[in-house]
Amino acid sequence: MTWATTTWYGTGIADGARDPATRQLALAGAAALVDAFDDRYGLIPAAAVPRSGFGARVGVEGLGCTVRLLGFAADEGHHEFDVLAGWHVDRLVGLLLDPDGRARREVRLPPVASRTSTRSDVDAGPHAQAWALLGLTAAASRWGRFVLPARRAGLWWLEHFGTRVPAVPLKDSAGAVDTSAAVVAAAGLLELFQVTGDRQWDTAARALVDDVVGRYLDGGILRDGWYEPGSPTRSRGEVVRGSFFLTAVLMVLTGRIRRPLW
Repeated sequence: MTWATTTWYGTGIADGARDPATRQLALAGAAALVDAFDDRYGLIPAAAVPRSGFGARVGVEGLGCTVRLLGFAADEGHHEFDVLAGWHVDRLVGLLLDPDGRARREVRLPPVASRTSTRSDVDAGPHAQAWALLGLTAAASRWGRFVLPARRAGLWWLEHFGTRVPAVPLKDSAGAVDTSAAVVAAAGLLELFQVTGDRQWDTAARALVDDVVGRYLDGGILRDGWYEPGSPTRSRGEVVRGSFFLTAVLMVLTGRIRRPLW
């Protein structure tokens, strides 16, 4: 999934990868994802988990860029990539999205002989919900069967986090929030509006961005870009994904670009 994220946000956003060298790099990234597809699980594992007793893990964080990158390659003539991408999303919906729309961050996949998957300790919350929403709306924009799961994820966000930057429950830091999750979710909500035409998603996205900009944008720096509870790398400072998605969302909302950068 790191490969998918780096390749898509490094090449696919370059206006459809019109530059020949950039296009080739994007196609090579898509081919690498296809090579990683595991027929035993029917999906693309995120990474190996050595010595854990489990074969691999899979999560929501790379879902959107995986769909975009493989979709780009499919539109360039690699039509079989589209089929694999659809299978991957189908499996992830079953593994990581609860019936009420609540997203799980990841699962560890068992050896093929076993069929019991194990969810991670860092499980659900704004970080997982935001990335699931973004990924599912990317899938919904390509395949109609994912519109309902995307709507469920969007409704769960609004019911539990609303249109204000969500809090992150940390024992050692009262008042911690996740602005990066908020702007990723805003991108997903805007995409959901484009897919469904339902104005509630656009309204919610704009309100969420207003809250981010009004309370957490400090001299051009997006503060409180929290990562995850219990992580030694968590920070109340700026994180690159937060700044990227805030910039991308603002460019869409102000009409500076026609094609979203995500």
